[in-house]
Amino acid sequence: MTLTNKRDAALAPFLNIIPTWITPNGLSLLRLALCLPLLWFLMGELYGWAFLVFAIAAVSDFLDGSLARLRRAQSDLGRMLDPAADKLLFFIPFLFIGTRIVMLPLFVTVIALELVTMLAFGAAYLAAKNLPRARRGVVEANTYGQAKLAFYSGAIAVLFLWPLHPFFATLAQTLLCLGILFALGNLIYLATRRP
Repeated sequence: MTLTNKRDAALAPFLNIIPTWITPNGLSLLRLALCLPLLWFLMGELYGWAFLVFAIAAVSDFLDGSLARLRRAQSDLGRMLDPAADKLLFFIPFLFIGTRIVMLPLFVTVIALELVTMLAFGAAYLAAKNLPRARRGVVEANTYGQAKLAFYSGAIAVLFLWPLHPFFATLAQTLLCLGILFALGNLIYLATRRP
């Protein structure tokens, strides 16, 4: 059983109580919509409110994939919308908090890796569209990408705490470095993946 299947099985009792009008794509759209208040609170240096908005968005990200698999509601729109919402959700806090306390080379590395990853996903998606229907592979989240996301999420969550103590800046940098390692693993996986 893969990590994703185990997570889906563990979440199934909670996902079954989510009303059917809440769709996986709706959760991704919610995450996109939450980027605006997140940006607003960060610009106003209201870090507590920004953290709350980020936490809600992170939970929606944690649930949408499992909900889609449970309801058999996976779609091409969701496969494109989910990573786009993720990128925007992570770039906003990195831009406003990360550049203030995290070493700039780490920030540039994260941006570069995410751009390359988006290009790789886009290329894989376009390549799959050109294959005969029977051979089309679905580009889905993998363990490397999920671990990268977890470390980036941890780094951002810790960034909200940096005004309390400088230790949190160091912890955020460490989590960011671990995320970068998994981002590299994700790129290697995508580059060597067979359609």
